[in-house]
Amino acid sequence: ARESGGGADTAAEQQAAVDEVAAQKAKVTEASLGRAAAETEVWNASGEAVEAHKKAAEARGRAHRLTTEAEAAERDGEKSRADADLHTGAARRKTGEQRAAEARASGFRGTERGKRQEAEKARDDERMYTERAEKAEKERKDAEDRAARFQKLADEAREKQKAAEERVKRLQKEAKEAGEKQKAA
Repeated sequence: ARESGGGADTAAEQQAAVDEVAAQKAKVTEASLGRAAAETEVWNASGEAVEAHKKAAEARGRAHRLTTEAEAAERDGEKSRADADLHTGAARRKTGEQRAAEARASGFRGTERGKRQEAEKARDDERMYTERAEKAEKERKDAEDRAARFQKLADEAREKQKAAEERVKRLQKEAKEAGEKQKAA
């Protein structure tokens, strides 16, 4: 009677080990899915960072170009103001030229202001895209950290699964040996 009770304990122990193997397999699968999702996030965040860096560089280039244009407009305006001053001395003869030069100078002042505003907007865009790039880089790093954590969980679950499978084999062997001893007796 004692041996049959031991057999029931062995069967229960064996079933518990089989159940543990199944549970560890489920954990491996869950961790692998989590790692895959995190790796997808890494990929997406990397793409966003590259795109944001690209837009920041474009905005930087636009700001530089517009600043250069604003400076050129300012130089043209100064030249036109100098022309206006030159023509003021001969105002009676050159009234038309003076008015035209003043109009050009006024136009260049407006162009200069517009270009400076556009340059400031481009610098604002650059700051915004740089912030987006930094945020995307942080999200990518966070996703990489999550992927590594899921990989570690998967590795640990595989180790536990392997140990549980070895225990199942050992228990099956013990049960077989006990069965053979019982037949021999």
